[in-house]
Amino acid sequence: MRTGLILPNILSPVNDRDTIVAAAQLAEDAGFDSIWACDHVLMPAENAAYGSGTEILVTLAYLAGITRRVELGTGILLLPLRNPLVVAKQFATLDAFSDGRTLFGIGVGWNKPEYTFLNADFHRRGKLADEYIDIVYKLWTEDDPNHDGTHTFDNVLFAPKPARRPPLYIGGASDAAIKRAARVGDAWQPNGPIDNLDERVALLREYAGEREVEVSMAIRVDMREGASAVVDMLMAQQAMGLTYPTFRFWHETQADLLAQIDAFAQQVLPQITA
Repeated sequence: MRTGLILPNILSPVNDRDTIVAAAQLAEDAGFDSIWACDHVLMPAENAAYGSGTEILVTLAYLAGITRRVELGTGILLLPLRNPLVVAKQFATLDAFSDGRTLFGIGVGWNKPEYTFLNADFHRRGKLADEYIDIVYKLWTEDDPNHDGTHTFDNVLFAPKPARRPPLYIGGASDAAIKRAARVGDAWQPNGPIDNLDERVALLREYAGEREVEVSMAIRVDMREGASAVVDMLMAQQAMGLTYPTFRFWHETQADLLAQIDAFAQQVLPQITA
């Protein structure tokens, strides 16, 4: 079982640079396979927990320069909120500066006011996600990329291209997200844990047919509950199909977060990666 750490750049009372850097470096030293940043740009005041935090791609670009091994994931980037041409260039640059250590996680989001603030179409966000994925991967992989749609281009040069096609992680637990993961994703990455994960994975397999789609999942963990309880929960999720959990740890301070990561690395990680 591979493991990832969800960084405290959003949904954290301590989303400052020093805490994010310390968490990333500890995750790399402790043996996590990846670190993931989260995304929101401008949220209404009633969603305060999501409104304070660092920008997803800038955060990962900074961490690319101070890490050497861990993969860098967008978990998740709200693709329909953004210009896909700019995202393609930003992410390809991140890939170049990290020596190809990137994982491209995208989702459609849920907050209508945020879409309004960014002049994006909330009601067409699913269709836009599908088109924007197509645009981004054309620019990354084709020698002569062209597209005719919400963005139209041909006879263009796009460089640098990623060292390899960054794996596509599709966020969200809805049927639409599962279908999108089955159709174009390398992995499905909902928030969990999910009680009926086995049923959702069976649906994913049905939609995917012969395509292989990994099952990742973002999970909240509190090591104060005890290592055995955490291991039992993960083993139950693994039995239902989970192969790549990413973890957000309880914390109120930087010291809390680092202690949680360290305890997990010492007490849980050896059991779930054996």
